[in-house]
Amino acid sequence: MSQSEHTESERNALLIDPQWLALLLRGFQDYNEKHRRNLHALTAQYNDSKLATDNKILRRSAPVLDSLARLLISEESDQIVSVTLVPPDGDDPPEFFVAENGRIPVAAAEQLTTIVRHLRTARTLYVQGGGGLPKAGGITLQLAHPDEAEPTLLTSELLRLERALHRHCWNKEQRRLVKDGRVRRFEELVEDVRGVPAGSRGDLAPKERAALEALQGVGEADLTTLESTLASLKMLETSFKSSPDSAATVDGTTHRFVDVLIDHMRQLDGEASENSVLWALCDNYIGAKTTRQHVVREQATRAANQPYTTPTTPLFSVGRWLTKVTSVTRDFRQILRAILSPTIAALIEGVEPKVSCLPPRTVSRRTLKVSKELVKSTLKLAGWSDLATNDSDTDTDTFLDEFMEAFKSKYAKRDRRCSSSASSLAEPSSPAVTTTGDTWEYDAATVLHCECVVLAKLHELAADRRIIPYVGVSKLSCALCDAYFDCYRTATRAAIYTAGTHGQLTNWATPSLSTDPTMDQRVRETLLGWLQTRLVVEATNAKGRGGSSQSTVASDPGIVAFETRTRKANIAKVAKFQASLAAQASEDSS
Repeated sequence: MSQSEHTESERNALLIDPQWLALLLRGFQDYNEKHRRNLHALTAQYNDSKLATDNKILRRSAPVLDSLARLLISEESDQIVSVTLVPPDGDDPPEFFVAENGRIPVAAAEQLTTIVRHLRTARTLYVQGGGGLPKAGGITLQLAHPDEAEPTLLTSELLRLERALHRHCWNKEQRRLVKDGRVRRFEELVEDVRGVPAGSRGDLAPKERAALEALQGVGEADLTTLESTLASLKMLETSFKSSPDSAATVDGTTHRFVDVLIDHMRQLDGEASENSVLWALCDNYIGAKTTRQHVVREQATRAANQPYTTPTTPLFSVGRWLTKVTSVTRDFRQILRAILSPTIAALIEGVEPKVSCLPPRTVSRRTLKVSKELVKSTLKLAGWSDLATNDSDTDTDTFLDEFMEAFKSKYAKRDRRCSSSASSLAEPSSPAVTTTGDTWEYDAATVLHCECVVLAKLHELAADRRIIPYVGVSKLSCALCDAYFDCYRTATRAAIYTAGTHGQLTNWATPSLSTDPTMDQRVRETLLGWLQTRLVVEATNAKGRGGSSQSTVASDPGIVAFETRTRKANIAKVAKFQASLAAQASEDSS
């Protein structure tokens, strides 16, 4: 069906379909990778300032909730968890709410119950003096070795908690450690640094030789750090070969090797944060070495008249890798605020908190039909100036043909980003059915992202109870969830936040406030206005990709003013059109 064969109502209906607009927005951002990275950087800066607040409970509890969410992750991949805490109120006890993408978070809730129990016990011991520990000041954690004095009651309780955290996160930590053979690659780096001087090696490319010379020229302390870091990594690699269950006995104590793991995790965490210059030198050498290996491989493949394939050995940052490997250790230190901070401790002291699972929420399965004419109609109605006066502009048509080819090749199959058998957001992975002509189909997501599920619960509770206006998430939110939270704040004037966004768009289902239809409608109108405006800006960026405009569109004051004006106009347009639909429905019923 061509654009001319669609009725005006059908074309306007495209503007009030958030699933459709989100799909197009995702396509345009993917099409323009450079702009997507610029947007990511700008979004991250914005979100960093969100919690500059006078709300002491929010400011202090937000990092704890994020750490708790990360500590509830146990799967090897694709698991995302959100958590919030509702403070005690009169006879109502404090209550944690936990949600997980695509399933009931039973295991996560059980782990949270364990964590809270240990924290409450440790808080009591801390207030009482912890077996001789002063009531004020920091907590020094040491593992009990046979030749050392007996640990305090408080230290023993916290060590039990730390062991429980590592056992629960075992698969996650192991995956991060061994990803892409990084332990062996770091071992090769140390061997090169301690080996033949770079100036005497004839097998190195110029940049590789310079990077290795810089590493070989560091002081003895840095060389010792490289070797001790490698020793810890090798020890962890050996430890993770055992099952975490084999480390637990009936009374909850652990075998010695779990304590060894904890010891090396703590050491690596210190190295990761204290040696940024050394790790930057390592990154330079890894980058130069990997690039040279890829070139050699490509030359050998072509010399043998064989097809060349993209290398499967990606670059990585040593400092960032060590930080991810040791994240459980840092998050453990973060949740100790529940012991040391009276503000946070007050939320879980007294009556024991409840831990409640929020079931996953879904929307009806939909298959979206996609064609160039539908894309053009949407962009024109959303206010794209390139289509405002001339539907048959040659440059625009050429650009849209190129865009649609890339769009179709990536999304004309059901979204494989969520098709892993381990994924809690699993979607069917069979090819979509291609219909007549240039029209093809796309299966929209059906599972709401977990932070939006928790937001809906907080909105429901806020009418009767005091809430902490924050949702802890195990990873940064996608750009669409972040936009939904922003639109929620705009429509409701209720400031509920997450830590921010990684800036990427994913397979996404539109959230709702099912218990409050009136407010849900206002949030939806605001979201639709945002999607339409963003779509116009992204289409403009994509058409002009390759030029300097890509790096300036998102920050240019004129564009920002345009976005503000257009967004307001689009919100008004959505409200007007929906009102006309309601009036029409009323006439039809009468």
